[in-house]
Amino acid sequence: MATSPSLPQAFLEIQEPSGTKRIVPITQSPSRLGRGTEAGNHILMQEREVSRHCAAVTYRNGTFFLEDLGQREGLYVNGKKLDTPQALGDGDVITFGKFEALRVIFRTDQVRDSIPELLSRFDQPSGPEAGDRNLHHLSLLLEATALLQSRMSLEQVLGAIVDRAIVVTEADRGLLFQAGPGDALRPLAARGRGQVSLPLDSISPSQTAIAQALKQRRSIITQDLALAEEALRKAQSIIAQQLRSVMVVPLSSLADVHATGVTSVSTSGELLGLLYLDSRRPAAFSGLQRQILDALAVQAASIIEKARLLEREQDRRHLEQELNMARDIQQSLLPKDFKQFSYLQVTGVNHPCYEVGGDYFDLIELSLDRVAFVIADVSGKGLGAALLTAVLQGSFAGMTLTQEPTKLFNHVNRFISTRAQSNRYATLFFGNLDAAGHLDFINAGHYSPLLVRGSKISHPFPSECLPLGLLPDSVFTVRSTRLEPGDTVVFFTDGVNEAVNIEEEEFGVERLREVVAANGRGTLEALQAAILAALDDFTRGANQADDITLLLLRYIGLPESSTEALAGTEGGSSDSLR
Repeated sequence: MATSPSLPQAFLEIQEPSGTKRIVPITQSPSRLGRGTEAGNHILMQEREVSRHCAAVTYRNGTFFLEDLGQREGLYVNGKKLDTPQALGDGDVITFGKFEALRVIFRTDQVRDSIPELLSRFDQPSGPEAGDRNLHHLSLLLEATALLQSRMSLEQVLGAIVDRAIVVTEADRGLLFQAGPGDALRPLAARGRGQVSLPLDSISPSQTAIAQALKQRRSIITQDLALAEEALRKAQSIIAQQLRSVMVVPLSSLADVHATGVTSVSTSGELLGLLYLDSRRPAAFSGLQRQILDALAVQAASIIEKARLLEREQDRRHLEQELNMARDIQQSLLPKDFKQFSYLQVTGVNHPCYEVGGDYFDLIELSLDRVAFVIADVSGKGLGAALLTAVLQGSFAGMTLTQEPTKLFNHVNRFISTRAQSNRYATLFFGNLDAAGHLDFINAGHYSPLLVRGSKISHPFPSECLPLGLLPDSVFTVRSTRLEPGDTVVFFTDGVNEAVNIEEEEFGVERLREVVAANGRGTLEALQAAILAALDDFTRGANQADDITLLLLRYIGLPESSTEALAGTEGGSSDSLR
């Protein structure tokens, strides 16, 4: 469906179990939420607890509504189960069944109701001068609200917010901080009376007052320090600067509405920053001024939060671009069109569950009558796993006909064990096949591939070695056997047999055997397509935690004259496949 330009601006703030947040604008009606694009979802969720057909947000008659489309165990809005389509208001929290670690908050970009609430609830002025001052303060608040929609730079907008706070409180100077990790504060704007811009390091705020505000997560407003508690009254910065009034207002990501009806800073939301004001004169606040100061703080918090979300979105897009580039590079390294040999047919496929994955396969032509092949599964996912697959691929791609596999394995194993992260290792199956069907192989912790011989299917390639990178002194043993003409070998990573459906049931090796048994006599391409189709039908859009990789080999054999010639040059013994 095309974007609906008539929709008012609204978005969903998705707070994921990992603690990360992402902002998704609502650009069409209805907007469907759920897992997987095949269900027609516009807003994609990754968690398995979210159904493929989950929910829809629809706009009609000037209101956004939430509708349950089949979420397992139901949808909840502000803790109450959704039975019928419900109108959404700014700040409504959506959760999914009993899974409360994932929260989706409905947001609008409309001006909060704090201004009309202020107009209806402000203290009545006691005289003409008070009335003029109150009207002036109201105009400052309206100006501050307009700043949210202005094209001024972030520095200019924040400075203007501090200017208006100084006018309202009649303070001498003000500082606006942004909070970082561990509530560390970084100054963003410093202003003095008369809209004077000050150097950020020219103001020494009262650390005692700031510490109290951060500890209590509430505003510290002392109108006369001479009457304040002893710790604040005797603070060194207070005495040295001869301060008489201090105001410290924490800025949080959520807003509360107090009994007065005025929107102010929450004590439970994520700390975004802090507004600090001080003066060498005692302050005399009316209820109106205190409420306007609260409202200005909310505006400042909104600006900082939007700037932070924009920065995170830019970082996310940059990371996404980097991951897409890494995925393209990784996929380009995998073989696409296998050379078809006179004695061998090959095909393979890799479907990473993330942008980049930890599976890979390769085919290396050692000579006209010999090839090496490898399939590997690196522990973990993401860029770390992808880097290790690149190391493995480079190591095996450089093999030569005379290189002994055990020496290569020992070298790569020591390299990974001593240099990779402690939780990085790789299961790997390596084979060296000649035109006569003689196969040398090393199975390092990998699932045994399936051998299709006639109407029988077996697992004749057991894992007798530890995975690469697990222990630096691991011993790797080469086993030998012989393939017969017509034999088909199906190699796979655990993303195939451990693929799950929406009920968390695994596909399993037995189902794989059944698919191979039913399609093993067709072409390799048809067999591969049948396995992928069976996986897709089984999982039905469920998110997968591992890559899906297949490598299929079919030994054709040589004409009888060529076989006899090769037989005379071979020596050594071989194990038989049963």
